[in-house]
Amino acid sequence: MVHRPLPPNTPSIPLERERLSLNDALNLAGLLTLSRLPIAVAYPFLAADPLAALGLLFLAALTDLLDGVVARATGTQSHTGAVLDGWIDKILYVNIAWTLVLLHDVPGFWMLAWFSREILQGLFVPVLVPAYHRGLPQARESTVGGKATTWLVGISLVASLLDMWWLAGTLTPIAGITGFLSAARYLRRELRDIREMERQDERLREVLPDCAETSPLP
Repeated sequence: MVHRPLPPNTPSIPLERERLSLNDALNLAGLLTLSRLPIAVAYPFLAADPLAALGLLFLAALTDLLDGVVARATGTQSHTGAVLDGWIDKILYVNIAWTLVLLHDVPGFWMLAWFSREILQGLFVPVLVPAYHRGLPQARESTVGGKATTWLVGISLVASLLDMWWLAGTLTPIAGITGFLSAARYLRRELRDIREMERQDERLREVLPDCAETSPLP
């Protein structure tokens, strides 16, 4: 394949895009994140024992605190790590939540508040998945709102497990609001970047209409 140089008047187009890569998760920070996956799988089987359930929740919270610290300390922060961290947290919390509903008299409608973020994001999956496949213009990092929602939901789950209904009942609607707001901000950012990618691709096609072999486009 022959790569022809770009013409002198070619506009500056940032074609480097962040893509998901398994290699970016094969480090200490990534392994700490991945360790929450077996915790999520094990939780429903051990939830009948309150001590075991609390132990698993504490271990999950510890790994959630440490993975970011380790990533920053070792210089292994990555787009893949941020995405993996968010989705494994979702798997963990969904498993814990439906187990509490089934075994611990937690009102089922609380799950609508706990997972307002995921419900809103889920509506846009058909748009977001192709964009992630093509790569994003910039790396993703956890947001303050997203982390706050994660911890609010986590504390609500622990409070429910401990029958601290006043605390769980107070934090659950707050988690619903922060989750919805953080999802809306996340989607606004993703849709903005998708539009930017489309503009980049269109400008490249205009500059190189007869040089498809030089284009990184899928």
